[in-house]
Amino acid sequence: MGVSIGYERVLNFASVAHHGQKRKYTNDDYIVHPIAVAKLVHERYEDDNMTCAALLHDVLEDTLVTHSELRVFLHKAFSVESAEDILSLVVELTDVYTKEAFPHYNRKQRKDFEALRLAYASKRAKQIKKADIEHNSESILDHDPKFAEVFLAEKDHLMSYMFN
Repeated sequence: MGVSIGYERVLNFASVAHHGQKRKYTNDDYIVHPIAVAKLVHERYEDDNMTCAALLHDVLEDTLVTHSELRVFLHKAFSVESAEDILSLVVELTDVYTKEAFPHYNRKQRKDFEALRLAYASKRAKQIKKADIEHNSESILDHDPKFAEVFLAEKDHLMSYMFN
């Protein structure tokens, strides 16, 4: 994968943001997941902004980084146009219907609302989300066959909303 200075900056930012987090099942540093998703996105679309958004896709959802902090970082690292494009993609990829924000909904209800929300996401955000799901699927299928049944049903439901 050809690495740009912008990619290196984003990789460093995401690595620091996810510092100390581990992947479920493997206990690998969490950053291996965004890197894998970014690699899939780069290989398929050769879109630098999408690749950077893939590296950052879990930063707002799973770290203490705020929207404002991410925007400031991106504006320092990229042109205004690229910074806002990357930020927009990351925002589209950030779950809204989380357990913390919607504790009165069960998992199925939250996943249904996320599927509906993502149905209206941009094509590029959907392409990144597909790569994210693929990478997560590999890990879940390898390490948690029981949960894989639930996850694969949720994945199929989400994909039907996003791509139909």
